[in-house]
Amino acid sequence: MTMLYTGGRIGNLELKNRWVMLAMHTGYAESDGRFGKRDMDFYSRRADGGMAAITLVAAVNGEGSAKNMHRLDKDIYDEGIRQICDLIHSQNCKVIMHLFHAGRNKKKTKDLDGKSLYPLAPSPIPSPIYKMCPKEMTEQQIAATIDDYASAAKRCRDNGVDCIEVSASAGYLLSEFMSLLTNKRTDIWGGNLDNRLRFPRRVLMAIRNEVGADYPVILKISAGDMLGGYNIEDMIYFINNLPPGTIDGVTVTGGWHEAPVPQMTYHVPPAGFAGFASKVRRDTGLPVIACNRINSPEIAEHVLQQGYADFVGAARPFLADPHFAIKGEAGEPYLPCQACNKGCIERVIKGKDCLCAFNPETGRESIQKVPDDEKKHILVIGSGPSGMVTAKYESEKGNKVTLVTEEKELGGKLKVAAKPPYKSRINEYIRYLSYEMIKNKVRLMRGVQADEAVIQCLKPDKIYVATGSSPKAPQIKGLDNICCFFAEEVLKGDKDVSDHKDIVILGGGSVGLETAEYLAASDKRRNITVIEATEKAGQDLGGTRWITMGNLKAAGVEVIKSTTIKYCEAERIVIAGPDGEKTLPADVLILAVGAEPLRPNGLELFLKKQGIPYIIVGDAFSPRNIMTDLAEVFFAVNNLNEVDDND
Repeated sequence: MTMLYTGGRIGNLELKNRWVMLAMHTGYAESDGRFGKRDMDFYSRRADGGMAAITLVAAVNGEGSAKNMHRLDKDIYDEGIRQICDLIHSQNCKVIMHLFHAGRNKKKTKDLDGKSLYPLAPSPIPSPIYKMCPKEMTEQQIAATIDDYASAAKRCRDNGVDCIEVSASAGYLLSEFMSLLTNKRTDIWGGNLDNRLRFPRRVLMAIRNEVGADYPVILKISAGDMLGGYNIEDMIYFINNLPPGTIDGVTVTGGWHEAPVPQMTYHVPPAGFAGFASKVRRDTGLPVIACNRINSPEIAEHVLQQGYADFVGAARPFLADPHFAIKGEAGEPYLPCQACNKGCIERVIKGKDCLCAFNPETGRESIQKVPDDEKKHILVIGSGPSGMVTAKYESEKGNKVTLVTEEKELGGKLKVAAKPPYKSRINEYIRYLSYEMIKNKVRLMRGVQADEAVIQCLKPDKIYVATGSSPKAPQIKGLDNICCFFAEEVLKGDKDVSDHKDIVILGGGSVGLETAEYLAASDKRRNITVIEATEKAGQDLGGTRWITMGNLKAAGVEVIKSTTIKYCEAERIVIAGPDGEKTLPADVLILAVGAEPLRPNGLELFLKKQGIPYIIVGDAFSPRNIMTDLAEVFFAVNNLNEVDDND
């Protein structure tokens, strides 16, 4: 890592290395928009994590604010800004403030006085994300908003923020003025490109006038909206025609959130948009921060070595592991972000707080853990994610931990989850947890059944049952007449379907659809059909559903909804749906209709008779998503009775 951990500068902002933690709306703000204790605890955990700067985010006024967002438009915010800056500075880390206005991409909110705050935009065109039609900004609102940006920048400068970053990306207000698709105005603020750039230009000039020539200002842009409204050439034109000294650097991301091109999910290749950063760097001569899916030190170093950017930005990797940067420098394994968006982006869009599906401590730094009365010997049965995370947390408390698993390898269902396209990085999570077992001196007993004799020999003080789940078999007439496997068996490679051409998958949830993706990718000559009983397939995929459904359509996979299998015959099935019965050729039927808890027979009765305290965790309690499973592990290990909102 010859460049990543060397210093650099953006204007007068001196940075100790090339890592910048990017802006994320966390939803942690106090009810009045102030920075509070939850922010302090969250950012304190990250400020000593090795990055050069942390980017906070706050709205310049009430209209531009989202639910539970920090704000910058009143004097009451000064103290919180100073406190969080002092906290971050005390750990040798700089503070950047991202000046935000949601534009049309928000729901109606309430101001501090109870007044309704409607989304504002250049034109009354609804957001495809929030569906609400914004109000067209008046001349007075445009002028007031420019002043609000300038005042917010001054407030940041006066209260210890080292640099500001102005949001003109991702489909928020400034970028909405730039785009032909969202700016239909016929006055001086719309029409030709120069008119559409007028508002963001005025904002930047007002900020520079307010903060002075020496204060660092960064502009964050999308390379284009990726919808046809503007492109990277327009952005370079915009930057190069700003008055000299208006900005000191540029953060370059991909497109808008609503673009038909994935922006931040696991489908995006590592550093997939770094080429845009390279062009901006070359054509403007300004320092550039590259971002989006720069999720490992190796990728970051490559971006720098190839001259794509001067700095690298990451956001969600620091949600997954607060010490991502410093661990990378030391060559230590870190908890890798899976870009699943489940705990972060999908929750924030719903107006919830930011968590992490794979790190249940994220967003819960302020929770007071209840310690054990004394050190104990803990037995964990099962080596899936719930089992390994339980072992990690219990060992970190100083307890002696033994993990027993019937499997030869650690990982449980994670090994299956890593098989579909784009999901291989889950294997890195398995390696990370395996490293944590060694680091925390967890005794591993692989290929061993935790029967009564083993438990009596180990003499544990407490047991966690984390034995996972098994696939559920549906009751279908004639199921024995057809070649039939579980999706899990196919993904693991236990069952070979390479000779099968007419494949029917029963179950259109994430497992069924990802199995279809997996099979379609391995042999494009197959005829693959997915049968789903409900009106909508892939409901548990959340924000990545549209990508998966698009991939399946492109691969020729047919998804039949509101349909069930009536009965099976040799190499064919009869389905029943809205249009009546239909026969489909099927030389193999793959089942993906859910799972049920898997618990060793008689184990609970034995533990009760022996008087050994036990807790059932993860899918062994009830099959759910990994985010819910790990959150419950976190609460159980720390003796907390209540589980918060983790959906």
